[in-house]
Amino acid sequence: MSSDAETLLYPGSTNFTWSLAMSRLMNLKAINGCTDMSFTELLVLLKEMLSKENTLPNRNYETKKIICLMGMEYKKNTCMS
Repeated sequence: MSSDAETLLYPGSTNFTWSLAMSRLMNLKAINGCTDMSFTELLVLLKEMLSKENTLPNRNYETKKIICLMGMEYKKNTCMS
C-alpha cells in the first residue's frame, strides 16, 4: 500500500483518492459504532466490488495503521450511560 494520501482508490477513479475514501469510511464506522470485525468484513466486500487494482486495505487494523502513519488521528467513540 502506498503511503501517498493522494493515490487514487483505483485507476481511473475520478471521485475518490485513498485518503478521502478511508476518511469517509472511518467516519461512517465511528458514527454507526461498527465493530472492528464488521468494518473488516465491509472492507473485504468493497475490495471485491472494486477493480482489481484498487488500493483499499482489506483489514481494519491495516487501515488504522496507515491512517496513523499519515498523521491522521483515529479515536474510538465510547458511550457511557
